[in-house]
Amino acid sequence: MTSISKKMCRKCLERKPVSDFYTLETINDGLDCYCKECRRILLIEWRRNNRNLINAYQRNWAEKNKEKIAAINKRYHQKKKREKEEKERNK
Repeated sequence: MTSISKKMCRKCLERKPVSDFYTLETINDGLDCYCKECRRILLIEWRRNNRNLINAYQRNWAEKNKEKIAAINKRYHQKKKREKEEKERNK
């Protein structure tokens, strides 16, 4: 990363401190071209516009990882059961 102290965001066109930008090794100066705030807004918009794609990806992942999901759910329910039993004992 270079020793610049401020950078202009391509979306809001404001000059902001480099701490307001995510680091990206693929960019010449090592910083994202959008500030963190604008990047967040762009991501929210992308997710809203690509909901079907996200849902398909999640369904596909869940189908391929049934055992992993089952293990996670089992640990979660065991933990909740222990917490409930602990709460009952402390009454």
